[in-house]
Parts: sequence; C-alpha cells; structure tokens
Amino acid sequence: MELKKYKVLLFEKIKTQITDWFENNLSQKIKKEEVYRFLHSIKGTAGTLQLTGLHQLADNLILDIEDKDEKEDWDKEALRNYLFDLIEMSYEYEHFENTIKQQAPIRVENAPLVQLMN
Repeated sequence: MELKKYKVLLFEKIKTQITDWFENNLSQKIKKEEVYRFLHSIKGTAGTLQLTGLHQLADNLILDIEDKDEKEDWDKEALRNYLFDLIEMSYEYEHFENTIKQQAPIRVENAPLVQLMN
C-alpha cells in the first residue's frame, strides 16, 4: 500500500494548522480544545502511517494536556514552545527521504568494479 501521498497530506495539514495559529490568527489565544483535536488527529494518522515517533510524541502531548487539567486557552508563545518538538519531528519526517537521497553515493553504471580478496 502506498502511504506516501497520505504522509504528504499529514505534513500539509500540520503546516497549515501551525501557519493558521501563528501567522494568520489575529487572536492572541488558541482554544485548548483546538489543540487537543489537532494532536489527536496527528496521533491517529501518524499511527496508521507507521510514523511511530510522531505518534508517540503526539500521544505524550495529549497526556500532558489531560494531566494539566487547565481550562485556559493557550497564548501563542506558550503553544509554540509546547509544540516545538512536534514541529521539528514533522519537518524531519517530511524531509527524511530527501536527506537519504542526498547522502547516497552516486554510482556510475558502466564504471569498472574492482574485487578485493583477502
């Protein structure tokens, strides 16, 4: 099953939400319920797509929200700090294949091979 397109959609969703909260939102507060739904969605989707680290991180953030039992909404700076690891990990997952491709040695097809025997 090809999961790549769903991974792309997940990372687009994350970027869209982060942009909406931190760049487009004129309000200084973000509702706790919005943050919870966002993390819950990431947790479920990341688990389905076998993005284990992202799934576990989202789960830990959800548990942290539930443990705090705060009723207050998030101010932008506090939320940005709270989601920093998630944003960073999402970026790493999204660009992982490109990093691997850049690190892979280039092999010329018709280059002579030398076999070393010990």
